[in-house]
Amino acid sequence: MRFSIIYHFNIIFAGTIIIFALDFIGMNREEKRHIKERKRRLKKQRKEYLRREKESVKRQKMEMKEKVIPMKRRIRREKRRAFVRNIKEFFRKPVRRKKISASEKILRKQVQKDIRYYTIKRIVNFPREIVKATRLYFKIRKLWITNFLMAVSEKIGHFKAVMRTKELRNAYLTVAVNSTVLFVLAFLISYLINQFVTVFTAKILNIPSELYSYRIYWPLYTYSTLYSRQVLVLIFGMGPFISFLLGILFYRLFIVFRYRSVYMKLFFIWASISSFTLFFGAYISGAVTRTGFIYASEWLFLNNMFDIKEIIFIILSVVSLMIIGFMMTRAFLQASNSSALIEPRVRVIYIFSAVIIPYLLGITILYALNFPNNPTELLLLYLSPLLISIVTLFRYNGISLQKIAVMRIEGKYRISVPAVILLIMILIFFRTVLYKGVSF
Repeated sequence: MRFSIIYHFNIIFAGTIIIFALDFIGMNREEKRHIKERKRRLKKQRKEYLRREKESVKRQKMEMKEKVIPMKRRIRREKRRAFVRNIKEFFRKPVRRKKISASEKILRKQVQKDIRYYTIKRIVNFPREIVKATRLYFKIRKLWITNFLMAVSEKIGHFKAVMRTKELRNAYLTVAVNSTVLFVLAFLISYLINQFVTVFTAKILNIPSELYSYRIYWPLYTYSTLYSRQVLVLIFGMGPFISFLLGILFYRLFIVFRYRSVYMKLFFIWASISSFTLFFGAYISGAVTRTGFIYASEWLFLNNMFDIKEIIFIILSVVSLMIIGFMMTRAFLQASNSSALIEPRVRVIYIFSAVIIPYLLGITILYALNFPNNPTELLLLYLSPLLISIVTLFRYNGISLQKIAVMRIEGKYRISVPAVILLIMILIFFRTVLYKGVSF
């Protein structure tokens, strides 16, 4: 009995839920139908409104056009009438003058009189003004020369004072000798790497070559089929590209060794400068003599001699060398190993000892190394670091370089005997082996 009641109750409850669900579904369908109908009606109303709006705008344009056309016609007609009237008046009185009042005549005469007066005054005073401007110019030049001579005299006085001090004199002399030795050593090592990379690249590409200390000789016939575009770009571009990467690497090594070794940090500075010279300087030298690195640019971009691209690259190379000199000025000052050597009043002596004199002596040694076979492209390559040296000479006492942190490395700073011995060995190798040529 109890089971029957529960059973009937469940049936009634389920039926009630089903009825409510059906009513809800039916209601949802009815609401959806009403919403859809309302959307359709609104869409139709919107279309009708847009259609009326377009018709209204079109009608307004037509009305405006109907009003504007007669107005334009009247304007053109009046312009023609005015033109004809002006022509008639011109032929009636071709030399007619404008009527001027008496007061305006007096004013014009006074203006003309003033103009004549000031013109005559300017002409009369012209020689006097020339003399005055010339005096001012020479006065300024004299003042500039006086200040320049005073500055030179002051520098000479500082130089004499340094030369009278034995310790400073020996220190600057040691800097000059070490910097010269390390410059020549760094340049020869960088140059040797550049040349070996070039000939090994040619060897891989089955292009014979002969390496001399002053150039690379290519015995293969100029119009040989082995000289394809890709081969020429790789051969003449690989060496300078590796030199550019070595320039960045050597500068990073200088940053690492600047607090560890006096000689290594100066060597890495010159090695970085030499490597960058073998990239940017080689391009300038090649552009002038049409040899070496310029072939890679010509065959890569297929440009003509002194094309716009080539001129842009030359300018970028010159600017890049000057920027390197701007950066290396601080590096040279940090490589001094003594704050006394780079005091602002005697810093120019250090720049001459560490940069200018070593560079001049270094290129002299390099010139004598290959004498008498010094081709033009090699001489221009020697002269390329001159841009860097000149920039250091003008920037050594800049505002940002007034205070330079110099980490003194323990030990007496003397001439590096191992560097001198290594340089002598490399010079002998260049003169006795590479000067005669090595075939690859």
